[in-house]
Amino acid sequence: YYSSKLSKDVKRGNDEQRKRGWLTGRAIEGYLNQRSPDGGSYGIIIKDTERFNLRRKMWDLLLTGDYSVPQVARIANEQWGYQTRGSRKHASGPVSDNGLWGMFKNPRYAGLIPTPGKVDEYQKASYPVMVSVDEFDRVQEILGSKGTRKLKTRKVFTFKTILMCGECGCAITAEEKTRHYKNGKSQTFIYYHCTRKRPCSQRHNLNENNLKQQFNDELSKHSILPQFKDWALETLDDQNDVETTDIEAVLGSQNRAIEGKHKEMKNLIKMASQEMISPDEFKVGKKELEAEIKNLDKELVDTKKRADAWYGTFTRTFELAVHGRERFNNGSIEVKRQIMADLGSNPVLLEGKLVITPHPWLAPIENDYKQLEEQYLKVRTQPQRIQDELIPAIHSSWLGRQDSNLRMPVPKTGALPLGHAPLSLI
Repeated sequence: YYSSKLSKDVKRGNDEQRKRGWLTGRAIEGYLNQRSPDGGSYGIIIKDTERFNLRRKMWDLLLTGDYSVPQVARIANEQWGYQTRGSRKHASGPVSDNGLWGMFKNPRYAGLIPTPGKVDEYQKASYPVMVSVDEFDRVQEILGSKGTRKLKTRKVFTFKTILMCGECGCAITAEEKTRHYKNGKSQTFIYYHCTRKRPCSQRHNLNENNLKQQFNDELSKHSILPQFKDWALETLDDQNDVETTDIEAVLGSQNRAIEGKHKEMKNLIKMASQEMISPDEFKVGKKELEAEIKNLDKELVDTKKRADAWYGTFTRTFELAVHGRERFNNGSIEVKRQIMADLGSNPVLLEGKLVITPHPWLAPIENDYKQLEEQYLKVRTQPQRIQDELIPAIHSSWLGRQDSNLRMPVPKTGALPLGHAPLSLI
């Protein structure tokens, strides 16, 4: 048990060390170990002022493409008088060819710490890097087959891995193609198509710009003016107090149920100690109560998580409705992928068309909103007196349509009471 626990503790400590951006164990050549300056229990890595710059010069020599690894080692030893750091088992001495090969293949010098057991997954280093990722990749090209894999991650495409083929269910993949013109210029295009790992008749290569336009069209169906978002969130805030009371009631009920089961467990133990029940009866009863307590604990945790998440879900939905198109067109690939997930589920590509199922709470926007928007924009052109008379009616109509049949009863156990907020998710 001690050996197993120690192994787990060491592994956990090493994982935490890597997440902080520090190396585990002895520092690589060119660096030194040092205790954390804030007095923490972890160690940090600093430059070895005697060797760091010389090691960097070795990289520079190889990057010129004019020197081999043995030639770099010879220059370092004979011209610079380089001496390794040494250890208790190995005395300090000249750098070896194998030692340089190890350095040139080690991604830690580029500031990336490999995660054990996970290929191409790295933690970003907190210590000063010796070379950039581009320089490391260039060295791997120079080393040829004896070099390591490039550190640069594979190109990430906006719709790859999140789109499926609507016919065969295989993943949609992407490829980049460059078109060269007679005037010497070139242009790069990205195309999406089915991987066809199963029999499939889909042969469409869809341009990414076309796919983005289709998604923009889908977003436009669920876009609203900022004023309508503000109205909905105001109502949601007003309802929040009611929702909180309902949630607290459910949590209180679940806590009382757990306390009751713990009392039953105490009574069972008391009965067993007084020999009022047999050992077999005690084992069976104890096992049943433990299972019931475990299930009740899980329900309590689920309720708390959903209670914390539901308000954020709606605010994010309204942000998507107002700013979704702008963020999709101007945001990073990660932002675009998040917006796709916020809009709907099960996106597929079929006959060159993007098909996505919007989340149900967006249905009122698609079905009821456009007419109200037209009324609102028309009223906004009227004098202020008329606006003051007509806008409250639009406000009420907008919230009423969302709220008319979306009430959900407070559950007796387990599920979260969501009451009646403006959109149909609730």
